[in-house]
Amino acid sequence: MTEALHIVRKDLRHLRWLLVVWLAMLAARVGFWGLGLPANSSQEYRFLLTNSTALIGSLQLLMLGFVAARLIHADSPLGWNAFWLTRPYSRGALITAKLLLAMVAFIALPLAADLVTMAMYHAGPRAQMAAASSFVPGYVTWMLLALAVAALTPSLGALVLTFVVGFTG
Repeated sequence: MTEALHIVRKDLRHLRWLLVVWLAMLAARVGFWGLGLPANSSQEYRFLLTNSTALIGSLQLLMLGFVAARLIHADSPLGWNAFWLTRPYSRGALITAKLLLAMVAFIALPLAADLVTMAMYHAGPRAQMAAASSFVPGYVTWMLLALAVAALTPSLGALVLTFVVGFTG
């Protein structure tokens, strides 16, 4: 387990600025949803708020793919120079560390942002737990999809091409 925690600390140092951008996107999403739509708001305000939240959602998907790629490609799982073939880490510790960091960044933090947003709208703990049980499978699916595609592509360019082909197809 200490080996896995060592890898997590290394990845946190390596990805610190990307994770700061990820946190800023989550905070922006909470901020925009916190603005809400008052009943007497103008059409322009509604348009701006709707498009801003949609843009942030799209940027979050792109950022999720980029952070997942950087997380996986830092210790290449593919090819003849795969990380566990050339370094003294065990495969189990490496996979545990990557999944642990991904679960915190891509499941726990967005879920916390959703719960904060729900609390701003005065949703009670019971409603938050019911909503969390429906949010978590979606976050797990997107996380595993991004990690799997990142693990199967040898570079960031191949990952981007895979996502573009996948989403346009």
